[in-house]
Amino acid sequence: VRLAAELGYTPNAIAQSLQQRHSDTIGLVVPDVADPFWGEVVKGIEHVLGDTNKALFLSASHHDATRQLKVIELFHRRRVDGIIIADAQLRTDQLARLTQLGAPVVFLNQQRDLQSEQVRSISIDNRLGGRLAA
Repeated sequence: VRLAAELGYTPNAIAQSLQQRHSDTIGLVVPDVADPFWGEVVKGIEHVLGDTNKALFLSASHHDATRQLKVIELFHRRRVDGIIIADAQLRTDQLARLTQLGAPVVFLNQQRDLQSEQVRSISIDNRLGGRLAA
């Protein structure tokens, strides 16, 4: 360890992820990176990740289901440990592809029939929020 520090050695994260079978990365797909709402969502996710040494990969779908699936597949090829999909635009046939990928998936603000050990959803109770605000 001392010699590695003296030589300025930095471990290769890609090689480590292959050996350890996890990449310490989370993929996040939002519809629009310029929308202030999704900016706050990104900030919240980064806050939760905190000191976990996990990196957040961010990409925008631009409200396009085909692009959204391409981004998800790219994240999968990058071996992210999990994928968060905000405002999912995916069709039923595209949703089936998620279960084939193997990475855990969480939908934000979506209620989906497709729930399993690897696909979950988190949604907002707008009625309760409205009552609390009133």
